[in-house]
Amino acid sequence: QFSHGQPYFLFVGALQPRKNLGTLLRAFDAFKTAGGVAVAAVQLLIVGRKAWKAGPILEAYQQMRHQTAVHFTGRVADAELAGLYAAALATVYVPYFEGFGIPG
Repeated sequence: QFSHGQPYFLFVGALQPRKNLGTLLRAFDAFKTAGGVAVAAVQLLIVGRKAWKAGPILEAYQQMRHQTAVHFTGRVADAELAGLYAAALATVYVPYFEGFGIPG
């Protein structure tokens, strides 16, 4: 539903600086720009709530060439999240640091 039936990469976690989402958004934009037809349909789903200091993340999003391929879902129910994981091309997880090393 979130990717409109298109293949997607999935990020799950709070939108905050330590999750390194600005870099993820810039990398995804470069991937889409360089990929041509082979990656034209690929989307990026970002599942999670907006947390502290999310401003730079939103700024990175605003600067993207391929904004329409990025979908911020907010929080989703556990059953729906399981389905999103199962259908994703891959999960992406690029934090600067994590307290327990577990995405969430």
